[in-house]
Amino acid sequence: MLAAIVLTLLAALAMLFSHTGWSVTGEGGRVLYAMAALAALAVAIPLRSPDRRLRTASWIVAIVLLGSGFLLTQGAVERRAQAGAEVRALIAALAKTADAVPASSYAFVIVPDHLGSIPFARNAQGGLMLPPVQSRSLSPQLVVQLADDLPAWPAQLEKNIIARLKAEPLSDVAADRGAAATQLPPAVPDRYFCWSPRRHELVALPLVFRAGFGDWNEVWAAALDAAGCRA
Repeated sequence: MLAAIVLTLLAALAMLFSHTGWSVTGEGGRVLYAMAALAALAVAIPLRSPDRRLRTASWIVAIVLLGSGFLLTQGAVERRAQAGAEVRALIAALAKTADAVPASSYAFVIVPDHLGSIPFARNAQGGLMLPPVQSRSLSPQLVVQLADDLPAWPAQLEKNIIARLKAEPLSDVAADRGAAATQLPPAVPDRYFCWSPRRHELVALPLVFRAGFGDWNEVWAAALDAAGCRA
């Protein structure tokens, strides 16, 4: 029975690793959780063996696994708690920044996708701007994006999406990003910020672009590196 369980575990791992590419941040490792049940059986069954030496070895393995699991979990919990504190600071900074933006201006904010192996602002850019996270919608004053979203923005700016963000609810703009706001006065961002994981604050970026934002990606890349806003 033990041999069958071990072979099943090894076969499952072989199939898993042949189809899974691990990210540079370590994400994706949670798919191994499903293997824990088989691994636990491989450790637990020898505990009922009449062979005292096998039971002793199994107890040693079990204690080592539980101890290492506890230590690794403590580290993961600490890192996630730090990321939680960081995102609360970001939420407060966004509200403060939005309050300081004049009606004639608009801010563009880049936030990290992840901090180390901890997902940070991924899939939450809109949530960081909206209730109940914020007391009011911040989208009329600023937009929050990831660095990976930057290449799509020159085309969006040509369609006057900033004017829409200033005049329409964020949900309406997100539902139809391709719509051109020809009926609204032209508007582009004139204040730029990024969240620095090193400084734990929003950093103002004095960005200047060529007409038509032809150097948009290059200017942003240099600014994010200089400001320490890369995760």
